[in-house]
Amino acid sequence: MKRTVELSPLRMAIFCVAGLTLGLFPDPSWAGVVEDAPEASEYTLLYELAIPDTQGLNLFGAEYDVDNTAAFESGFDRVAYHLELQKPGEERFFVYVSMPAQVLLPQETGIPTTVSGVEIQSLVDDVHVVSNHPELQALTSPLQGAVEFWPYNYTTGNAAAVPGATGELYDSGDTSAASGDYGSMQVHVAGTNQTLFAFNNWGGGFGIVDVGIGNAPASVTEHPDWTFAGNGDQYTLKTLRVLVRPGVPISGLSATMVEPDPHEVIQRSDDNTGTFSIAGLLKVPAEQVDGRLIPLDPAGAQGQEGPWEMVDEGPLGTTFSGSLSGTGGWYRMELRLWKNGEPFDVMVVEPLGIGEVFITSGQSNSANSGEVLLSPADPRVSAWGPAGWQKALDPQPIATGGGGTPWPALGDLLVERFQVPVGFISIGWGGTRVDQWLPFAIDGLYDRFLLALEEVGPGGARAILWHQGESDAYTLTSAAIYQERLETVIEATRGDGGWNVPWGVARASYLPGLTQESMDSVVAGQNGTIEADPLTFPGPYTDDMLGPEWRYDEVHFNEAGLIEHANRWNDAIELPPCVGLIPEEECPEEEPDGGAEEDAEAPEDAGEEEEDGEMETDTTEDTSEETSDASADDDSQESDNGEGEPSEADSEDTADQESGTRKGEETASTEEGQEWSANGEGPEIPNAPEQNESGDEETPLASAEQDGCQHTPTGVSLLPLLFGALLLLRRRNRGLLQI
Repeated sequence: MKRTVELSPLRMAIFCVAGLTLGLFPDPSWAGVVEDAPEASEYTLLYELAIPDTQGLNLFGAEYDVDNTAAFESGFDRVAYHLELQKPGEERFFVYVSMPAQVLLPQETGIPTTVSGVEIQSLVDDVHVVSNHPELQALTSPLQGAVEFWPYNYTTGNAAAVPGATGELYDSGDTSAASGDYGSMQVHVAGTNQTLFAFNNWGGGFGIVDVGIGNAPASVTEHPDWTFAGNGDQYTLKTLRVLVRPGVPISGLSATMVEPDPHEVIQRSDDNTGTFSIAGLLKVPAEQVDGRLIPLDPAGAQGQEGPWEMVDEGPLGTTFSGSLSGTGGWYRMELRLWKNGEPFDVMVVEPLGIGEVFITSGQSNSANSGEVLLSPADPRVSAWGPAGWQKALDPQPIATGGGGTPWPALGDLLVERFQVPVGFISIGWGGTRVDQWLPFAIDGLYDRFLLALEEVGPGGARAILWHQGESDAYTLTSAAIYQERLETVIEATRGDGGWNVPWGVARASYLPGLTQESMDSVVAGQNGTIEADPLTFPGPYTDDMLGPEWRYDEVHFNEAGLIEHANRWNDAIELPPCVGLIPEEECPEEEPDGGAEEDAEAPEDAGEEEEDGEMETDTTEDTSEETSDASADDDSQESDNGEGEPSEADSEDTADQESGTRKGEETASTEEGQEWSANGEGPEIPNAPEQNESGDEETPLASAEQDGCQHTPTGVSLLPLLFGALLLLRRRNRGLLQI
């Protein structure tokens, strides 16, 4: 519904002067914007939309009531949004928000549909706000804003580390799921968690849209950003306008970066170097692209600028690609675009890391099942998920559950030890047995390994850290069967990954009520795997972390348990000496030939008296024989507890999040024959399998609540079968850089 405007002589004069100045005569309702915010007289109206109650803009595209983008041929330096809302018989409220342009093209300023290719999550300075809403009237401009524009579903995790965001509610700091159709078009005040305006649930046409000015009242939704409000049909007036100020475009908008991501960490090789893959989409032609890496300290202060190096001396059409290399550290990447013999724009990606990367997997205590959410104290700890790399805040992307993990704390410990960034890809699924991770198992969990390995590329991770075993203790898996199955998974990751990825295997079997014999059998299988493979090292032992001191529900870790869990992984992980990674290491004159073994002892009841503490990190191409999949015959050696069916340890841990992937630059890991020392003491804990009324175990894939429904505004369910499709989606135009 459009608002009828009676133009006073003064307003008509303003309207005409602005129209003559800009060479455009927009819809007369635009003059109402100028009356609300006089600054708008310097702007040109590009879009106007009378918001319908229900929209499916990702399906059909946005059909604006006013669209002046074709007639606008100049550049612009600022974008403004004007939203007005009115309920029957109530006062009209409006908000006007302007900010430095975050996009280059007029068509990118509107609603960020999948067709637009725009995705913005950034902190923006110099934001101007004018409003008659009681919450916003006292705001003083300029201020810092937090922008969340994307066409997808999203979760509550504060991926961009927005000041003031909770990480528990949908607010100024959420995380795009990079899939689904809910849609977010929100601007907030950074630091105060104050919503300026929000327009959500416009992507898939599922239900009534969310729209609001200021924070949503608790009577409408508990989420400050109006998520799940479904209130669009309550307004007789709901109009959104987009305006731009003509001017010189802001630097850094001439291309869209595909890779690397901000916060990305790549694995350094044995000479302490790493190479970033670079790819982007040009919005304006460029003749060449060069770049450089500038060191950053943890606070973000820049060090000495490096030399400019050629990245792409002849971009093909609208794409460019190349690489830049550096030593272990934290960086800002600058890319110059050239035309007519001189640079005309500079793209910036920051921060970026060259350091240590780990893939973590297993069941719930490797996933998001801790009592509290942890956050890394050091900004150099990152995590990868479907939306790309981000700060490693719990809950971790991809892994199931909505609680905490040990990985942020472990990241802090490793950064302090090695003084390089650390990245995690956490793919665990609560309540799973080892056979559910086998290649071609009906559960499809092995695909998570493929996604993680695809993201890092050959040689792109220091190790896979495995914490699993409790569900196998519950189903009385024998030591021999457990070892055979885990070895099959390990060998498959090496074959499919194209390199001999090292593994760290925790000793974990404890669930309340199980016999010591059943738990010892699993630990014996884990120890057997470690002893049989020089590329597998003993991870921590956590079966001794029992009771309320460590676990809040007898199974999963409380805050103290998560931190102790991280400490034990830290003790278990040692980088190979004498290959450039630890300069202060005093190396022997002769080549190491295995050296003295470091034994990691587990308690006597762990099923093994002594552990082999060595792990060779051979990075040559895997030439081992093709492994065989565990057959149904194996199950005949187990108990009658439905070993052939997926188990459910904790229903809240069996939720799944979609994952995407992006191929990383190939780097070597460690020299063939080098040793890993591991001082871990034993295993960890997962989820207690639950039984249905018939006494059979339920499958987490079939019976658990989907994480997308529990934690994500969704238009469609998030299913593991969509992982492959996300590989393609990940490589699409992903819009502006995220911070």
